[in-house]
Amino acid sequence: MATFAEQLTEARKAAGMTQEELANAVHVTRTTISSWERGRTRPDIDTLRLISKALQWDFIAGEAEAQENAANPGGNTPDTSDKLQAVRKKWLIPSVIAAAILLTACFFLFILPLLKQQPAGVPARNLPPAAALNLSDMLPEEPEVFTIDWFQGGNIRAKDEPWLDVQTQVLVNSDNQTEPFWRYILTFEEATGHTFHFDQLDWFCFWAPDRYNYRSFSAASGAVWADDNGGNWEFIGGDPVQDMEGYGFIIYGHDDAGNKMSFRTYIDMTKAPRE
Repeated sequence: MATFAEQLTEARKAAGMTQEELANAVHVTRTTISSWERGRTRPDIDTLRLISKALQWDFIAGEAEAQENAANPGGNTPDTSDKLQAVRKKWLIPSVIAAAILLTACFFLFILPLLKQQPAGVPARNLPPAAALNLSDMLPEEPEVFTIDWFQGGNIRAKDEPWLDVQTQVLVNSDNQTEPFWRYILTFEEATGHTFHFDQLDWFCFWAPDRYNYRSFSAASGAVWADDNGGNWEFIGGDPVQDMEGYGFIIYGHDDAGNKMSFRTYIDMTKAPRE
């Protein structure tokens, strides 16, 4: 029987959808779709319903069968104790390895930091400043599911690398709409004299702290305008005034050496003007 990952890939291709299109339809990231299709992770039951609806494919029945098989593999009875012993032996080594990994992680996370603490009365050594580290090594890893808190986490400035000054502005009825209408403007420019090449802007509209719509705009899409010198960019969007949380943005780019970097910012629309 085909695995869930294989079925998902087959159903998506049969529906003529890309990973990004399916991600938008079920409110996750393209990376999440890729993880599912590689068999690394699986969606929850609510997301399975959205996938089934989007692809016209019954994944719910398959999930129920998988759970039943997991609860009662092969319809085991007391007469199949030998088979059960074989299964237990099969999983014994992976379980031991997993336990060893967990113990190692606990050592590095909790015990080793205590061992490295500076004893009382011993002068501290001079450590290199954080600004000397590479920006791409310091940025937090992007989560599987984006949240407002992640977007509000801010960026980390690094020495001798491009740095973007990001500004946001929200106006009401800027286009003389008859109904209250938000017009939000995102501008960003390189502020340290280094060269920054814009690659992509990811836009998130949050209806709840962890529920959002998502779109991606490449440099070639024309959605983000650059000035003649290529050092200042602008993105404009709008929506009717409504109950929502806000907008998150991720700006991706690279420097002349090809080092990739990203910057994030957030607009809190609960505090935006409404009239």
